[in-house]
Amino acid sequence: MDDEGQLLLTMRRKKWSFRKRWEAFRGDPVESDEPKFSLKKYLGFSNKTRAKVFVDGRRQIKQCDYRMEGSLCKASCTIFSASGDIIAQIKRKEAKSDIMLGNDVLSLVVEAGVDQAFLMGLLIMFNQIS
Repeated sequence: MDDEGQLLLTMRRKKWSFRKRWEAFRGDPVESDEPKFSLKKYLGFSNKTRAKVFVDGRRQIKQCDYRMEGSLCKASCTIFSASGDIIAQIKRKEAKSDIMLGNDVLSLVVEAGVDQAFLMGLLIMFNQIS
């Protein structure tokens, strides 16, 4: 929700999905609405969790729009564009003083021009499939 209480995203886990797939809708969707983006776990031979993101019904095309890899549990996650550029990174936040921060205090660095609601939706769904 935004600061006025308006619903920004609705996220749903796709039922009967072999590869843990989530779909996101802008606002409060009706049944006829198409998802604005979907995230699907990528099966690979790595100790990192990987996911592919498809925007605006492009999920039938094999080329994904974004790629994610890492683990929020280990406080390390990177989001790549289709061209391989890093658009966002999550790392454990480092204190500038002697204060000890918990393992769940993270820092999110986002490139300019990226929709922040979109990114937060991706991170929540990525955490669910990890």
